[in-house]
Amino acid sequence: MTDLIVARGLSKAFGSTRALDNVNFHVQPGRIVGLIGPNGAGKTTALKALLGLTRFDRAKAEGFLARTTIPRGGKIQELSKGMVTQLHLALVMAIDARLLVLDEPTLGLDILFRKQFYDSLLSDYFDGSRTILVTTHQVDEIQHVLTDVMFIDRGRIVFARTMEEVESRYREVAVRPEQLPAARALNPIHERQGIGRSILLFEAVEGPRLASLGEVRAPSLADLFVAVMDRPGQPQGAAQ
Repeated sequence: MTDLIVARGLSKAFGSTRALDNVNFHVQPGRIVGLIGPNGAGKTTALKALLGLTRFDRAKAEGFLARTTIPRGGKIQELSKGMVTQLHLALVMAIDARLLVLDEPTLGLDILFRKQFYDSLLSDYFDGSRTILVTTHQVDEIQHVLTDVMFIDRGRIVFARTMEEVESRYREVAVRPEQLPAARALNPIHERQGIGRSILLFEAVEGPRLASLGEVRAPSLADLFVAVMDRPGQPQGAAQ
């Protein structure tokens, strides 16, 4: 399948600060890709290297607005946060483009309206052929909508996988104290302390081996993000 986005060697410096450091990645059509990183990691700079402006369809926008609680003729500064979210959604849904780029689209909204935004994005906009590239540092709220995820840190892509790979390759185990030496011998990629147990994160370790150590569960994307950011050495899973 032909890639919709191909980024090769993206670099950008602001004085002595390197915002992008030889970034490489590709995105295929029909994917929802999360570019996730802490503040100042280079997310917005990366988007600006790709971004073009797209006109929206006024009739479509008005059609979506008619299904909201926004009063006709109201001023934006007089709208509640929920109404502003609905307005943003109406404009997003009215963009008839193969690629939609969203930079921190729910910043400043409470959890209810953030969930509404992403649920509507899936149900009313994404049709399996359009592609969405979204940046955020709020990891957990976006996990359920993504097909692919990239982590960016200090201007470099340090992790890039499909969500299918994430779900199949990574497991978190709440390890009993007496099993901790055996668990550590399997080379976990991250370890943190839970209540009465240590929580170890493993990559590509067989399930039966992990089950003998404690309670096995799928890690959240936030836990995986922390593990990758804390891991010493070379970036893993970087896009080629």
